[in-house]
Amino acid sequence: MHKLGPGGYSKDRYVAMFAGIAPVSDPRYAMAVMIDEPASGKYYGGEVAAPVFGQLMQGVLQLMGVIPDDLQPPVPAVQKTADKKSTDAKIVAASSKVAA
Repeated sequence: MHKLGPGGYSKDRYVAMFAGIAPVSDPRYAMAVMIDEPASGKYYGGEVAAPVFGQLMQGVLQLMGVIPDDLQPPVPAVQKTADKKSTDAKIVAASSKVAA
């Protein structure tokens, strides 16, 4: 985002921003990262501030003992199959009522 200066928005000065929550499945923490005048030649929040967010939030989750979403134990295959069959049966029942 362009920085605001005395004569309006600057053409070559930026603030990179990114905000997020974690874990996504059950948000417990929110964080915003703002980098004033990034020097890497990049200035988009996703390129500059998001990696900082990721590293910091990873540390927060580790310190607080929160298991990240991608490391949650998988749902047993039997339960997935049962849920899918139940859903499929409901869809078939609903579509047969519509067709009749």
